[in-house]
Amino acid sequence: MTDVLSSLLQASVFEKVQGFDAIPLPGAGENETAYFHHASKSLIIGDALINLSPDPLMPLPTKYCTNSDLLKTSLKRLLELPIQRIFFAHGAPILQDGLVLLKTVIS
Repeated sequence: MTDVLSSLLQASVFEKVQGFDAIPLPGAGENETAYFHHASKSLIIGDALINLSPDPLMPLPTKYCTNSDLLKTSLKRLLELPIQRIFFAHGAPILQDGLVLLKTVIS
């Protein structure tokens, strides 16, 4: 029964994000996934990156990661995307020059 429920929940999530590419981010939290919308050049990210004032944009703190080195590798893949905007679970959105700011954090 648990497998059936899990499959149904995942199916409904994927239906809601059509038009977005799912980008798994191993090393953050369990099943952490970012979503990129090519048409608007928008990245939606959960906990792998945070943008809380007064601190600058930063990766998830190591104490919350399942593997911080793996997270760094996962985040570097995002640099291949033409990101303009970034929306976070934690923090204010970045509405322009998202890739430029991301490069200052991930290198």
